[in-house]
Amino acid sequence: MRVGALRVLVAEDSLFGREVLCTLLEQQGHEVTAVGNGADAIAAAATQEFDLALLDVELPDTDGPAVAAAIRTHQPRVAILAVTGHTTDDQKERCAAAGMDGFLSKPVRPEQLFRAMERTMGCRLRSTALLNLGGNPRLLEKVVDAFRKETPRLLDGIRSAIAANDAPRLHRLAHTLHGSIRYFNAPRAAAWALRLQKMGTAGEFANADDVLAALAEECAQLDSRLADHA
Repeated sequence: MRVGALRVLVAEDSLFGREVLCTLLEQQGHEVTAVGNGADAIAAAATQEFDLALLDVELPDTDGPAVAAAIRTHQPRVAILAVTGHTTDDQKERCAAAGMDGFLSKPVRPEQLFRAMERTMGCRLRSTALLNLGGNPRLLEKVVDAFRKETPRLLDGIRSAIAANDAPRLHRLAHTLHGSIRYFNAPRAAAWALRLQKMGTAGEFANADDVLAALAEECAQLDSRLADHA
């Protein structure tokens, strides 16, 4: 399973390290913002929304855990991975306490990077949903199961509504799917569903097929991440 396109912040003081990470990520279709120190990483997180941050543990002006803690004040739901040449138990504890989700060891290899991203994004989706459900793990599993079963039916219904120019049905089904998606940290899927909902409200069908295709792709990625952590 490949993670869908993400907005990724890379904080790495080595130009070589930045080039490696950026190239690997961009080849997979991800949008990358790369910086060379902690201050710039914190500034970027204050003005741009990211899905994932890759933070060097030893930056020239501060360390990865301090940067992670600062980023969490701006973006509490962003996934964060530490990138380090050596890992100690104390370092792991500090990174976890700062809200980091895992580690990548240098030199970073492609499969290691992509697998860590898959695992981390899937875990982040579930942890966000768990918070939204009051910390009830049994309810989380029911919600995930219901979402994975209901989404194909809703997408098929939306497709039929568009083909029939049935604006009320388009609004109703897109509204239902948008409400389900909002339990998870999936802003692009939610945005596409909301756009279809508004199109149904206005009775506008221009480009509706393209919007549906984008929504279906995002929902497929979301389903895969949830399935990977079932």
